[in-house]
Amino acid sequence: MASSPAAGEVESPLPPLLPQRRPATARPCCTALAACLWVALKWVTVYPARWCALWLVYGPFEWACRRRRCVYVDMVGGEVREREFPVDGLPRPPPSTVRVVCISDTHDRLGWVDVPPGDVLVHAGDVTMLGGWGDCSAAWAGRQLRALPHAHKVVIGGNHDACLAAAGPEHAAALLGAGITYLECSGARVPVTGADGGTRSLSVWGVPHTPRSRSPNSAWQERAGTAALAASFSTIPRGLDILVTHTPPEFCAELYAVTVRTARPRLVVSGHIHDAAGAARAPYEGGVWINAAVVGGGCWYLPRNPAIVYDLPLPPP
Repeated sequence: MASSPAAGEVESPLPPLLPQRRPATARPCCTALAACLWVALKWVTVYPARWCALWLVYGPFEWACRRRRCVYVDMVGGEVREREFPVDGLPRPPPSTVRVVCISDTHDRLGWVDVPPGDVLVHAGDVTMLGGWGDCSAAWAGRQLRALPHAHKVVIGGNHDACLAAAGPEHAAALLGAGITYLECSGARVPVTGADGGTRSLSVWGVPHTPRSRSPNSAWQERAGTAALAASFSTIPRGLDILVTHTPPEFCAELYAVTVRTARPRLVVSGHIHDAAGAARAPYEGGVWINAAVVGGGCWYLPRNPAIVYDLPLPPP
């Protein structure tokens, strides 16, 4: 169970939910022609043909217009600042920090995403689109993730990842492969080396659960306001370095209460709400919340939002 307030500590009321985050800078629309073709095909073709159009018509335009950019997040005067940089032109990490690269909701399109280098890659769920091919879907997602150069990769599932939910934690981890830390209502210690050569271990916890919605993709979903949903977040411990959740805390009252009252992690990485991609200061001291959803709301499950990079200060030895 999550730790309760210390003896003598007065539990303060929760702050109001954060407003919807400002979307991270997205890539420009490919061309007006591609947009028109996609809208037409969406309405006049059957479902399989839509997918063919997505890859064969819109895909090349999107690839040709890639800008190979990412969003760099830092804290200035206690406020979160977002700046856009080329993937290979990021500022050097400050001393005693570890570079965390955040992505989510890649939906089988990780190959379309410009992922910058870093020490730890965090993927906050929805690595697949439908997960309907079972073990094959999970193994393909693992192959794409293992191809990235990051020394440590932390991954959770999302409501689209039925293949991971059906496999169970141990088998899902095996399908994703070596070098990937898969978390399902569980935690891990990730050994890292900071920019100054200092070595530490980061405490990380991952939860794939989300409130039930109208989506037919319902892996790890429970009705909002139920004990079942609250129970999935109740084991989140206090004092984490990184909490990875598929749903953002500000869009789930049960998760928000645990995150703000007891857990208070230094970094929360989430996704799920595509239109809310971006970073925000947590409603408690020293915390940053990042929604790293890669696909944008403007087009149907196309990777429009860039990856987000944050230099997390190393914990004390």
